Amino acid sequence: MIDLHVHSVFSDGSDAPAELVRMAVESGVTGLALTDHDTMDGTGEFLDACRAATITGLSGIELSCEPLGGGELHILGYGLNPEHPLVVEKMKWAQEKRMERNHRIVAKLNELGMPLTWEDVLVHAEKGVVGRPHIASALVARQMVTNTSQAFSLYLSKGKPAYQEREYMAPQEGIEMIHAAGGVAVVAHPFLWLKDSHRLEAGLRKLKAMGADGVEVRYTSHTSEQMMELLRLAGEIGFFPTGGSDYHGTRKPDIKVGCGFSSLCVPDDYLTAIFRAVHATENPFVVLGNASC
Repeated sequence: MIDLHVHSVFSDGSDAPAELVRMAVESGVTGLALTDHDTMDGTGEFLDACRAATITGLSGIELSCEPLGGGELHILGYGLNPEHPLVVEKMKWAQEKRMERNHRIVAKLNELGMPLTWEDVLVHAEKGVVGRPHIASALVARQMVTNTSQAFSLYLSKGKPAYQEREYMAPQEGIEMIHAAGGVAVVAHPFLWLKDSHRLEAGLRKLKAMGADGVEVRYTSHTSEQMMELLRLAGEIGFFPTGGSDYHGTRKPDIKVGCGFSSLCVPDDYLTAIFRAVHATENPFVVLGNASC
């Protein structure tokens, strides 16, 4: 069992990379990928922990991309070099755009009569890239809302008074960055992007033409019917399948590493195509542990 989609304190998760590895081992997970949002700052700590625990580990990232008329279009990268010049350049750009958005959200909350400060937000970000979950936590701490769900439903979700659009990377740009850094590009949680099967098929074919390599078939919120549909599309389009929990720790407490809501199970052999594509045996950003594939 593997989990190729987890988040740490370096983005919007609540656990350090080494703690994610410890939890994975305790849960019987044999392979793990750290896929923080628009940052690879936790990669070194993560891979060191994987080596110490003799668990298979892959460097990773989750890029927020222009949604092309859909909901959330995220591209996962695996096995890429976090110090590649293009990765450094693009992540600096993405984080600058995130910060512009965050400051505008705080300003909108102030305009709504909520005296939240930037320092209030930073307390909840620890090492990570600041995002709306940290703003939501700050609102809870200041007793302006009861919980983070309420923060989103009243203020931070799309269409709510403090929501702010941000500038996204084009998906082809993200895919090309991942490839240039030696990695493979995978479409994350596709049914959060396009819910209609016909539109999704057309969208996946468009991303394949841009160079995408795989699709996240097994995912925490996917139904069995959706997984079967994605397996079919992967075979027809030429994607390899991947899967992961999208673990965030206390920010999404019902999701567990490797297990999702309870029944997620991503087989080890999903690593085979990834290992082949990223030249795993000679790739310093892949730790070959005890996952069999």
